[in-house]
Amino acid sequence: MKNIITIILSFILWGCDQTAEDAKNLDFEKHEDSGVRVLDDYVGNPDSQGVFEVYKLDFPVFDKGVYYSADWWPVSSNRVYGNIIDEKTIPDVKEGGMFLLLRLSPNKYLAVLPMASELAYSWFDTSADGLVLKMGNHGKGAIEGDIPLYSWSFSDDPYGACKEAWEIALDFSQNTTTMREKKAYPEVFEYLGWCSWEHYKAEINEVNMVKAIQDIERSEVPIRYFLMDDGHFDRLSIMPGENFPNGYKPLTSLKKKDKIKWMGIWYAFLGDNHGIKSPGKLGELGEHMTQSHAGILLPGEEGELSEKFFDYILDVAIQDDMDFVKVDFQTDPLVFYAGNTHPAPVQGRLPSDNSLAVDNPVKASVRMSEVFQQRISDKSLPLMNCNWHHSIPLFYSGESSVGRCSEDYVVGDKDRAKAHLYHSYAATPWIGQIAWGDHDMFHSNDPFAGRMMAVSKAVSGAPIYLSDEPNDFNPDNISPLSYVDGKLIRPEAPATPLPDHIFQSMDEDALYSTITPLKNASATVVVYNLSPSENKLVATIDSTYYTSASAMVQPYPGEWEIPEEGILVYDWYHQSAQLLKDGHDVTIEGFGDHLLHLIPIKNGWGIIGRADKYLSPATYTVLETSDKSILLELEEEGPLVIWSEGKTPFAEGIKFERLNDNLWKADMPVKKGKKIVHIRK
Repeated sequence: MKNIITIILSFILWGCDQTAEDAKNLDFEKHEDSGVRVLDDYVGNPDSQGVFEVYKLDFPVFDKGVYYSADWWPVSSNRVYGNIIDEKTIPDVKEGGMFLLLRLSPNKYLAVLPMASELAYSWFDTSADGLVLKMGNHGKGAIEGDIPLYSWSFSDDPYGACKEAWEIALDFSQNTTTMREKKAYPEVFEYLGWCSWEHYKAEINEVNMVKAIQDIERSEVPIRYFLMDDGHFDRLSIMPGENFPNGYKPLTSLKKKDKIKWMGIWYAFLGDNHGIKSPGKLGELGEHMTQSHAGILLPGEEGELSEKFFDYILDVAIQDDMDFVKVDFQTDPLVFYAGNTHPAPVQGRLPSDNSLAVDNPVKASVRMSEVFQQRISDKSLPLMNCNWHHSIPLFYSGESSVGRCSEDYVVGDKDRAKAHLYHSYAATPWIGQIAWGDHDMFHSNDPFAGRMMAVSKAVSGAPIYLSDEPNDFNPDNISPLSYVDGKLIRPEAPATPLPDHIFQSMDEDALYSTITPLKNASATVVVYNLSPSENKLVATIDSTYYTSASAMVQPYPGEWEIPEEGILVYDWYHQSAQLLKDGHDVTIEGFGDHLLHLIPIKNGWGIIGRADKYLSPATYTVLETSDKSILLELEEEGPLVIWSEGKTPFAEGIKFERLNDNLWKADMPVKKGKKIVHIRK
């Protein structure tokens, strides 16, 4: 990757080739392999929409692209959709695009990432001539300084293009956030959790939350953290409401080291959903708050009051012994600073003009994001970001390593389940570069999607938290996610669509495939039938699936190489295996999925791992191997499945059952704790 000085200089030189006539056109045919487009020493005044510049974008010829934009803009909520486009369908996309990935040829891709700074940010829109890039802040004041417009990368694979676009942008931005690999993953999210929202919604109180905790602990499901969602506070004071007369201590006092060890709490970024209604009941703090045109109290445009505001909210959680927070609606400040004149619904929109805006809504919003992330870090509170899909919260997400990547899952709604699955994966190539994408809570007892949801959470590598009423847990769908102590079995990187499937829409009559890298150079493939027709569809798994498994690994190593002795395909649902030679066909009729593992064969061994866990190959470590024996360390004792070419395996004190051909299962009961297993032929 180029250093930052070279990037800036390359633009100064590149810009010299342009004439005044085409200065408002950005021609990617003239772009180098990668870089950042910066307006040096820019001085400008906004138009009536708070927009400073509009650039026509000229791209090389492409056959398909993904235009990542929110369903609502600029309040993008917890979802950004990967809209599949070609040159004819560009006019159909909405304003507010945040990332663009184009397939120029089978082996060349272009990724473009609009950037945010404290003075302005950029976003995509459409015109009669195609895509344009706008730069603005929705305010009415002039700006002066260096303005980064976007980063870009040409690459021979889509994942490398996405990754480098982010790397270059963050290298320029410096310290606003970092790539996923550089962020610590909170310990609490390495364990199975539970959230109150989907079952209770906002109807929570001390009595039913205490009962939920007690019911969880009586169940056989090893829930280790409890997340109390919306409904626990007074809407005007943001202090514990009348439904929690004793604060949150009656809940947190129930924590146990070997049961529910951690408790978390939900807040909205502006206190209440879309802001605290004026005049509020914030005491002395409220006297210094600014009332927006929508009747919402805001901390103001400077950072000092934002610090006091976030301290006011977060310190209540800390003093009552909460361990982490989930924070929602981080995109809200922008529309209020921009002069929104009505209490914004979830689909918060910009006002018709900037006449009521502060001078620079972006600067005010950036400052809030910076202060918030710093306060979270200073207080050592692990964070789940929720509605954060906008350039400002993303670029200024600090050390946060977890954030939502799709809309809510809703139990019993097939169409919503399909959309949730598709968009969770579709967002990963771009947003997964800076965070683990949270696929949301789920119901293990959903009769048609419970297992599918469990599997998608497993391959996400992000927090996994249930939302069933505790007495309705389905252990068959839950137990394959974790060990006895509730510790999750996690992949090496988030699951992502296969290269061609990145450019496949949910409406296509074709199976949709995702890939996830695991320990031991293994990979997990999950194939879905999400098509509207729900016809019987067939896909062929071949070696290119395996080579793509490294897609989201950081630092990106390029494609994996095919193992010399070949690859074993393990069908988890049918507990069967075969060598991957000319391909392995997967057939799915109707809405459904298929879970497969790709296992490298070495010295005649193929180690599947714990047969009772979704991510079987992530449950062991190979210590030694030869053509006659293999030494394994299991993270937890339990049924172990192996492939042994040609000969019967044996190990002291372990009975092996033959499943088919060269596939064997070691009969070991589930038992907490590591175990060393020495298997011979």
